[in-house]
Amino acid sequence: MLGQDISFLFNSFTMTFGLNKKTKKEALSDAGILGIVRLKFGAIDEYDITKDEAINAASAHEILCRYCAYKTGTAFLWAHFKEIFDNLSE
Repeated sequence: MLGQDISFLFNSFTMTFGLNKKTKKEALSDAGILGIVRLKFGAIDEYDITKDEAINAASAHEILCRYCAYKTGTAFLWAHFKEIFDNLSE
């Protein structure tokens, strides 16, 4: 399940920003995880919009590291998958 979550998020980030020019906040909302990411960026609750600017300014890598840390307790899994993906993409 986590692998599917990560795959969906990665595809959402890589395809969304190149084609539709959505903000990261919009892409996260479409993926259904904006509230979780807001909390991982220090928001008071999942509806607190004060961290949205920081979310939009963050790299996709940083956002997914924080999300993976929430889901698995560590950001290692995302960093590991990203390293593999980057090596395959070269």
